[in-house]
Order: sequence, then structure tokens, then C-alpha cells
Amino acid sequence: SDKTVTSYKVPEGILTASGNHKITLKAEDNVGNISEKEFEYYLDLDTPVFETLEMSPTSNFLVPSKNLEPVINWEINEGILSDISYSMDGVNYVSMGDNKNGSFKLPSSVFTHSGSTTIYVKATDEAGNAGEVSELTYYVSADITDDDFTPENLTATEYYGKEIIKWQ
Repeated sequence: SDKTVTSYKVPEGILTASGNHKITLKAEDNVGNISEKEFEYYLDLDTPVFETLEMSPTSNFLVPSKNLEPVINWEINEGILSDISYSMDGVNYVSMGDNKNGSFKLPSSVFTHSGSTTIYVKATDEAGNAGEVSELTYYVSADITDDDFTPENLTATEYYGKEIIKWQ
């Protein structure tokens, strides 16, 4: 029994849509025996898209944040993600995991200066499709010291059996 191996490449432009596809292979030998085999597969051409992408706490030029460990929150409508990552320079990316709905606390070490900082975020699905890079802007206050995180004028008052703590 001689075996012949043949390959076939589907021409460009034939499979242009994401979704379920079927390919049927049919073979016939020189005496007329026919064999058919059907293959099903899912073709993913769609890129992941952020439904929501935001920073917490919020900050802006007029009200910069003193929080040096903000959180990136996202929701993505995608089947299976391979990676969600961020970059501080748009080139070198750091993984934040592969959850479709997630959050990630940025380390304080990524903020090297006060003022406006751009954070680049991208998502890649299991098929290798990378979505467009999204940009978040975070404003960091110039006057950050450890004293900024120490409460001032701390008072505790008993009120109906509970302690009420106030500070500035």
C-alpha cells in the first residue's frame, strides 16, 4: 500500500470571517475507492477590545494624585485572552495576567517623576490577535513625602458605644 502525502493551502481571501468553519477532504484511489473526512475549526480574526479601561484613583492636571500605587481596572469582551500588559514607554510591556475582568496595582517604582505620566495598555487573545494599544494618563503630585500619608489632628470620640476617628 503506497501512501501519498499531499498538502493544500487555502488561498487568501477564502476564509475572511471569524467563526466556525468546516473543511471536507475527499480522496479517491486509482480503482475508484472514495474516502471523505470532515474537519471543523474556529477561526479567530477579531482583536480584543476594552469595554472599560480606567485608573483608580482618578487624577487630572488640576487635582493630581499622591497615590503612587494606582490600580488599572479593565473589562474585555473576548473569548480567551492570552495576556493583558502595560508599558511606561510604549515598548517594554509587563504582564498583568489574562483575566477578562481584572485589576492590577502598579508598583510605585514606575513613577519616576511628578506630573503627567502615560501608561500604555494592550490585550492579546489566545490566537495571537493584539488589540489596539490604549493610553491612560495619570497625574502625580510633585510634593509627595512620607508625611503626606501620616494623619494629622487625629481624634477619637465615643458616640453611642462606637469610636469615631477623625483626622485631616
